[in-house]
Amino acid sequence: MRKMFTFALLQALCSSVALAAQEPSREFARQSYDKLTSTPTVAAAKWKDLARRRPAAVLGAIAAAERNGWKPTSTTAFFRKTGPRELRPITLRQDLYSATSDGEMLVWNWDDGNPSTAEGTVWVHSFVTNNEETFNIQLSGDTYDAMDIPYYEGIDASVTEAWVTGAAAIGPPLLSAPRALAIAVRPVQLGDDHGECATAGEAAGARCLMRAAGDHLREGVKGAAVGQAIGGIVGAFAGGLAGALAGAVGGTLPGFASGVLTSLIWGTDHACRSEAWDAYYACIARYECMRQQRASCLHPLVEVATTWAR
Repeated sequence: MRKMFTFALLQALCSSVALAAQEPSREFARQSYDKLTSTPTVAAAKWKDLARRRPAAVLGAIAAAERNGWKPTSTTAFFRKTGPRELRPITLRQDLYSATSDGEMLVWNWDDGNPSTAEGTVWVHSFVTNNEETFNIQLSGDTYDAMDIPYYEGIDASVTEAWVTGAAAIGPPLLSAPRALAIAVRPVQLGDDHGECATAGEAAGARCLMRAAGDHLREGVKGAAVGQAIGGIVGAFAGGLAGALAGAVGGTLPGFASGVLTSLIWGTDHACRSEAWDAYYACIARYECMRQQRASCLHPLVEVATTWAR
């Protein structure tokens, strides 16, 4: 029943005028969704949840696959990365939300009929920022060293207001091993325009995530292959996209997908945070200038009190 409800939701969204440009044919959408959810795995359940929460992400991925002539498969994979939370030195205005690359990644294999390529849909979610992005990508080449990305398309992304408005800490930049770190963040009241400006920053950040994810996936895959000493081994993409992102040359390699996920989360966070901030601050400045440039326009968006203990 839940599966039927979710697909009905997808169908209803399919008829939305707003998504006309990303709309797959109904028969292809049904066939693809049935393939995606046909096997009772953790990955399939995660994809169902994404379809309920962000149907545009799943519909957009299916529509892009249909335009490329890809065929759906039932092969999916789920990767999760968590690590110990360690205290790290915080330098002048270092971003607190970049303290870890913990997160999760879903992969859905598609098939274009060419055994030398690996194509599919990828969803990435950061446990720290709560940002997420969905994209379609195709890898080609005999080895990881010779890997190319002939096709990439950002489908959907979402960023949080906290990530956009930000928080920064001020502390001794050369302190190497603090025993304790206490941080108090006190939001500054910005008035009625804050919400609109946060939305502008979120939109700019989301656009950047969709654009940048492909480059950071490439860096993550190549870096993981070098680390596992399999860069020159033939057959990197024989197992489809899920296998390629798991280092599956003769078997999935431990830590390979975690390396890819680290690059995706860290890379897109650092590449896109400044764009989100620029849009946010530009919006704030615009409203402040309309108010005849009040002095509060120059105040920081957050005040941070940091206590260091040895």
